[in-house]
Amino acid sequence: MVRADDPLAIHNLADLKRPDVRIIMASADEPGARSQYISALKAMLGTEATESILVRETGMFPGRLGIQHRDVLHALVAGEADVGIIFHHLARYFANAYPQVCAMVTVPGAEQFSSTIAMVSTIDPLRAKSANAFAEYFLGVARTLYPRYGFARMTEAEYGAPLTLRRPRRSNHTCRQVTSGWPVNRPESRLQQPAFVLLEKPVIRPA
Repeated sequence: MVRADDPLAIHNLADLKRPDVRIIMASADEPGARSQYISALKAMLGTEATESILVRETGMFPGRLGIQHRDVLHALVAGEADVGIIFHHLARYFANAYPQVCAMVTVPGAEQFSSTIAMVSTIDPLRAKSANAFAEYFLGVARTLYPRYGFARMTEAEYGAPLTLRRPRRSNHTCRQVTSGWPVNRPESRLQQPAFVLLEKPVIRPA
């Protein structure tokens, strides 16, 4: 993602190797997304080029919250960075919602680095009504709604397929993580077995 006027003329991923280009992406506070972006860069540009790009990454700046949904766009608008690397569906949303300040640059081939979104049911959830309402939305409405906003549509076989639950190493908690690295529930919650359900696979295109 770039500023609307794209002053540095960023047209493709290779432009990030230029020494005058500063990037912004998820910080260490969001390790799942950050590692996914870095892995994609290394696969498409090589380790050496990626490391040179990360040297020019914008770290802390006034107003940074540690939430990429807000930080990336804020950094671009404030002039703290020239390029924002973020999930395709977020870049698409920002570009459509705020065309006067930002634009999306699609990176061909980046979709192969997509991740899977999942949900898990718990026994005795903190807010049972809210949990049930979200499950209904997640398995019903979201299935047709998400693809309209940049998520890849899954096949019938993929949708609803169970995922293996794995306990994190050196942990006594029942918290599990999906492939993207996001924790799917509170440590104090007991998981039903099996519990994972797939949703749409987001098409990841660093922009």
